[in-house]
This record gives sequence, C-alpha cells and structure tokens, in this order.
Amino acid sequence: AWFQIRHHLQAVAGERTLGYAGRARSPAPASGHYNTHVAEQNALVEYALSGPVGADAND
Repeated sequence: AWFQIRHHLQAVAGERTLGYAGRARSPAPASGHYNTHVAEQNALVEYALSGPVGADAND
C-alpha cells in the first residue's frame, strides 16, 4: 500500500520527511514460523516508532 499512497501522504506532510517501515518485499505474507514472525513483528514496530526518519523512503 505504501507505493500507492506515498504521494498522498507526502502532500499532507508538507516539509516533513516520510519513510517506509514494513516488511521487505516478499511473495509470502509472513515468515512461516511463529517465533520468527513474532521477532520480525517486534523489530518492525520498534523501527517504526524509533527508527531513523526517512529511511528506505525510496525502496
């Protein structure tokens, strides 16, 4: 969804830099292993809340 709405979000964000915080591109919706999924999800939430601003914005 990021690639479809990025330009709309940037239009309302003004001068603020937006970045993507999410899973890497993959044909699978999850890792397939519960423990791996939980670890990935926890890392994603941590990055989304405290990661560098604008990182991976063009990916």
